[in-house]
Amino acid sequence: MAHGSISSMEVEYVGNQICDVLVLRSVLQYVPDINKNTFCMHDLVHDLAKSILENKIHGIQVQRKATSASNSKIHQVNMKEKLIAFPTSKQCAMDMSYILNEFLRLRILDASMTGIYELSSAISHLKHLRHLNLSRTEIRTLPDALCGLWHLHVLNLDECRTLEALPKKMTYMVNLHIYV
Repeated sequence: MAHGSISSMEVEYVGNQICDVLVLRSVLQYVPDINKNTFCMHDLVHDLAKSILENKIHGIQVQRKATSASNSKIHQVNMKEKLIAFPTSKQCAMDMSYILNEFLRLRILDASMTGIYELSSAISHLKHLRHLNLSRTEIRTLPDALCGLWHLHVLNLDECRTLEALPKKMTYMVNLHIYV
């Protein structure tokens, strides 16, 4: 959904069908969890995809730094693992302000378990953001600028125990699914 492969209509139904097909084809593996259904990519598939990306996109190495020229192509960032995807790379000094100002075409931002306690109003720069994971962070409030992200579909606030309030204008975000 975050990459635009599924429309907002019947998202969960279509998403479940796609997950089922990927499990049947051994691309994803089901990981039993008491609280929720969890899937992970099979190690061999992950290694194959990584190797194909490195061979197809010349000059890209896993340990390289992202340059500002390639930042427009970055669609996914995982802050905890310091992983930047599409194209694949590692970024040594990656913090929230850097991400909010450099990766303007970002679609997925995973800041779970990073210990952040505040989200800058610069989040409004990420107009293409569709999935924001702030689970298990120390965040207290969300900025009103978050309400300007019309494409945001998923906001994960799972186990945000210090969260005090949500912005009032979030009621206008009709595409948003909040997970708490």
